[in-house]
Amino acid sequence: MRGTLALLVLLGAAASAAPQSPAADPKAVVIRGRVVAATNDAALRRVRVAVARGNERIEPVLTDDEGRFTLRLPSRAPATLTATKAGYASMTLLVPAGALDTEVNLRLARGAAISGRIVDASGTPTADVPVAVRRVDSGAGGTQRATTTDDLGEYRLGGLPAGRYLLLTGSMPALTTISVGSSSTVIVQMSSPSAPMPRALLESDQTIEVTTGEDVTAADLRLPAQLTAEDRRAQMLAQGTLPSAACPGTASVRVRVTTDTGEALGGVSVSLAATKSVLSRGNERTASNGLAVFYCLSASDYRIQVSRRG
Repeated sequence: MRGTLALLVLLGAAASAAPQSPAADPKAVVIRGRVVAATNDAALRRVRVAVARGNERIEPVLTDDEGRFTLRLPSRAPATLTATKAGYASMTLLVPAGALDTEVNLRLARGAAISGRIVDASGTPTADVPVAVRRVDSGAGGTQRATTTDDLGEYRLGGLPAGRYLLLTGSMPALTTISVGSSSTVIVQMSSPSAPMPRALLESDQTIEVTTGEDVTAADLRLPAQLTAEDRRAQMLAQGTLPSAACPGTASVRVRVTTDTGEALGGVSVSLAATKSVLSRGNERTASNGLAVFYCLSASDYRIQVSRRG
């Protein structure tokens, strides 16, 4: 009997010392809901449900086999839920603070898609070019989807809600100069359309309307003719806008890229870097004649790297 009493006392002490679960927190709020297909109300499993509340970071959850989800919030405040699933258009819903205790139902519609191809001024498919769509319906705005073209110059933007969209493409290359600390040495760098997120996107003349679940093929998007490094330098010299500090040397390198059969390759990424010290470096794309030129180089050994998808 004495042993039994001791066991009961120990169990009671352990229970009182156990930490409280998040659900027992008086300030915590639990959101419960269900995600179904808009066409037939069938449960959608493995839908990612995320919640946004100011600067708070709350881990997203996935729906179960019945399409249900549970999210625990540290306090009662309005929350924005976003549900995403491959093949469906994402949905965002604002839940007021007073409605957090009620079950939230989300109905996802099949997503539309816009696909197409981007070519350069000569009609050659161009890889690694950023492309995006912006919804232009009344009351809607902002970039909805963004991607880059593959090695065939093709792209596909999926998961779009039904509506009207404007196609946008990557910005043209630009010449930039960057100072290195307090030194007078300046790095001359050519930015190119292969950058994953360009500083600007150029609007095309194509506006496309898609319905729920529709897959639309857009007409080819043709990029404007791009100036080579040689053209840009000549233009800046003629305008007197090329800073003397941006040209630490007087040497130049001309690189021509061809196939193994001697055919000129345009749109090839060519990078140039000094092997011993970073006096200057550049990133350039070859023109339609396969040529890329680098100027303002100081005497040094340089490493050339050439690459193109495919």
